[in-house]
Amino acid sequence: MKQYNILTRIISAIILLLCIMGCTDESIISGVIPTENKITVKMTIPGLEIPMLTRSGEDRIWERKIEEVDLMFFDDSSPSELIKHVHINQFSEETWGDDRFVLFHLALGEGEDLSHARTVVTVANAHDKVMDVLGQYPPKSISKTDLLNNLIFQSSGQWDTSVPIPMYGEVFVDGIYKGVPVPNIEMKRMLARIDVENKVNGSIFKLEKIHLANYRTSGFIAPAWSHHTGLIIGEWEHTYPYSKNMDPMVPSGFTVNPPIEYSYSQYDNLPGPLMEGLIYTYEAPKATPNEKVCLVLEGLYKGVRTYYRVDFTSDREAHEDYEVFRGDDVPLYRNHKYVVAITAAEGIGYPSFDEAIKASSVLSNLKTSILIVDMAGINNIVYDGQYFMGTEKKVIDVPWKTSKELKVKIVSDYQGSWEAEILDPEKAYWLKFANGTTSDRGENLSGLDLLVAESTPPLEDYYATGQVVFSTGRLRDTLTIRRVTLAEMFAHSNIMIIDKSLTFATSDIDRERLRPTAQGVLFKWGSLYPIRPAGNPYESHKYERWEDIPYAHWSFNFTTTPTDKKDADAFKTYNNNLGFKKEADIGDICRYISSQKTWGGGKWRLPTNEELRSLLAETTKDPHIYRFGEFGNLTNSLNNAVDSVFFNMVMTGTFTYLSGLQLGITAKDHVNDTNYPPAGSIMLPASGGRYLDGKVQHIGEIGVYWSSTPGINNETVSCLHFKHDEIEFYDINRSCAFPVRCVRDY
Repeated sequence: MKQYNILTRIISAIILLLCIMGCTDESIISGVIPTENKITVKMTIPGLEIPMLTRSGEDRIWERKIEEVDLMFFDDSSPSELIKHVHINQFSEETWGDDRFVLFHLALGEGEDLSHARTVVTVANAHDKVMDVLGQYPPKSISKTDLLNNLIFQSSGQWDTSVPIPMYGEVFVDGIYKGVPVPNIEMKRMLARIDVENKVNGSIFKLEKIHLANYRTSGFIAPAWSHHTGLIIGEWEHTYPYSKNMDPMVPSGFTVNPPIEYSYSQYDNLPGPLMEGLIYTYEAPKATPNEKVCLVLEGLYKGVRTYYRVDFTSDREAHEDYEVFRGDDVPLYRNHKYVVAITAAEGIGYPSFDEAIKASSVLSNLKTSILIVDMAGINNIVYDGQYFMGTEKKVIDVPWKTSKELKVKIVSDYQGSWEAEILDPEKAYWLKFANGTTSDRGENLSGLDLLVAESTPPLEDYYATGQVVFSTGRLRDTLTIRRVTLAEMFAHSNIMIIDKSLTFATSDIDRERLRPTAQGVLFKWGSLYPIRPAGNPYESHKYERWEDIPYAHWSFNFTTTPTDKKDADAFKTYNNNLGFKKEADIGDICRYISSQKTWGGGKWRLPTNEELRSLLAETTKDPHIYRFGEFGNLTNSLNNAVDSVFFNMVMTGTFTYLSGLQLGITAKDHVNDTNYPPAGSIMLPASGGRYLDGKVQHIGEIGVYWSSTPGINNETVSCLHFKHDEIEFYDINRSCAFPVRCVRDY
């Protein structure tokens, strides 16, 4: 896909004007690089740079530190092979808002062609390991699978915290070209981090030593990947381990190593401090009892030396993606932090380390809680010098005509009480906590549950905000809920084919390349297979007969329950909440496109019937404004197109100059294909469609758009249907094919 994150483009463009860097490869030119020859590479560094309070001699730990980067470009072959390798040790570290980036610039030499590049890989802080692997192969002849299989970092004993942690990141591209920035690459640390805090008074249990046992001494620098393709496994795939309590990918072989000993300092009559940023370890599976990673805590229980074993277990009652309960064993994952808090000591432990390591922690007299913090995607962070609190977003958009329950992810390594309240609740009357009040509180903050009620937008100001302030310990932050028009949540074009990839416009910035009035390709309901929007009879290389094209129907193993609920989404729970099944070519095409690794435009889905109705309801009733074009039937003209360039536009859905509707509160002026509606409005072209016999009809004359809401029986689905003199909603047979307009999954 060529759909990149718009914010990434803007940031890169601004920084290009401010930062000109030099690097070490022959393709990196010191001094000023002409913009037209420049490639900008930007990496987001995960987590937080945390001031250290417990390590003598140093006062900071550099979890975000990057000393050098190996940049590799892989081609579009199968398996993909290395095209180019660059070593960089000069770059800038930038901040933009709450994010932190590493940024550098490349200059392509004359005649240097990276147009076949499909994957850009960045490995940080492991140059020697990369060169060891590349040195085993002739220049530029290593496959991505071979690279990842051999890219192993090894160490023995305690991790040296003065050494930056190896990180890995990759992004898909549709070629590398001069002047075009590489999409943002999110890096992930290869190690897990373990912090320990004894909240028990030292007069009862004084913790003196922490033993890390059964740890591994090596790990893959890259996260889990497919052995067949070398592609990093995405979170939407069923083999993705990091949110499903599945074992990570670890190098073969395991030996029991001598435990690593860490000293813990605690006064006799006080609880102990949080010991943070000292214990790092490689990923590890859940394993058998005598092989799984664990801690053995050594100290004095009422003056008697004793030992307790602590296993790594889940801190959650349940998870939406898998069945795991509090106390179940969990693996150790990269880029995660495990905060072990001792909450009570109710009796003596074991008299020796050997007895403790063989014991079951379930029977321990030492009570502990383990907070598991996944640092992926946490970019907005507050820090009080000891604890941190982070969120994925600072602002969430919700349409006015929508009632919604929001579950906001918040992570913190502070374990204690929290409280939250809605600021100016009379103004933000539509915002409440899940308990129905304007304040909430609890223990161990992991997220906020909010209720956003449907409301009517004001006549003059179409936007409003509500703010939630939340705090835990000394940490305090604010979340903003912004009410917007529903039209702003819709994509700005139909799905079309650009450079052999399915894509659509996600903002006004895209509209020169992805025109708002483009016809779009066609889809049967719940089909992932794009169909040409013109040409009779139907033609396809993959499915020879029209009736063979899969769609969301019982004959293709997709069942729905008839419903009269206009907000029903038939794909929300399909295939374990993924929403699509690529191997069957069935599912929500919007969810499928926006799940691809090359996509940078956020998560999208098919709109519900209720959302389409609300979109229409917030539009002016003046037909001279909401209609554009002559609504003439262009079907025969497009079917008979013979010019090769024009024919390609028709077949890929990029043909424009049609008739249609402009929708949204801000749609107040007459528009056409060159005079677009203002921000906050969208255009739906009258693209026609293919009906039960597979023949295309009514191009430019009629518009029909799928919703995700099933009809009143197993054969139909609710649709928005319009022509020059009417707009209506009714059920249409699922085996027809129409264009798709996606909505942001808010």
